[in-house]
Amino acid sequence: MTTRAQSILWRAAAYTLIACLAAFAVSVYAQERTATITFSRPVQYVDGTPISPDTEITYRLYQGVRGAEKQRVAEFTGTSTSVNSGLKPGETCWQVSAVANGKESELSNEGCKTFEWPATEAVTITIT
Repeated sequence: MTTRAQSILWRAAAYTLIACLAAFAVSVYAQERTATITFSRPVQYVDGTPISPDTEITYRLYQGVRGAEKQRVAEFTGTSTSVNSGLKPGETCWQVSAVANGKESELSNEGCKTFEWPATEAVTITIT
């Protein structure tokens, strides 16, 4: 094998290794994004009537951009939930509604979290 062929082979192997490491780093970084949303159970209906502690309440989680209409992404029964999908770099916001006796409440106040942007891939230089 000639020196030129060896050089091309080594360069191809190096680029493949860099691509694999970059894909792994992005995958690991994306898995680290998580948000935990917590809130208090409502204690009364909008007319002031108390909600019985044994009333089943389901919560709906909405996710999107600050100040804009959000999409429903989850439904659950506790007063805390964690989100780890659909979280892109930048700011993501949430709102929660409560559903009791088949009626959905107005949306809660908006809570937001900013996720850092990952570093760029490594720069590859060529010397001729």
